Amino acid sequence: MLCRTGIDNIDLLPASTSLVSLDRQAGMSKGMGLIIKDALQPNSKHYDYVLIDCPPTLGISMINALAACEKLIIPVQTELKALSGF
Repeated sequence: MLCRTGIDNIDLLPASTSLVSLDRQAGMSKGMGLIIKDALQPNSKHYDYVLIDCPPTLGISMINALAACEKLIIPVQTELKALSGF
């Protein structure tokens, strides 16, 4: 459900509990990595930017977000081991 904010030109689409079962539902379905991209496509003319926040695990939701994105922001702690791992 799209939520309008009090700020002009900014809308939110919060996650729901149905995303928890995305890994199981999508499973080995054809096109499973394009669910988010396909869902965003009809509204792409209304938005300049879409930010997708994902959990730090390589699951179906992360694969979908990567397939839908043009640019990627990866937050990393400013510690030596975190930077080395990155």
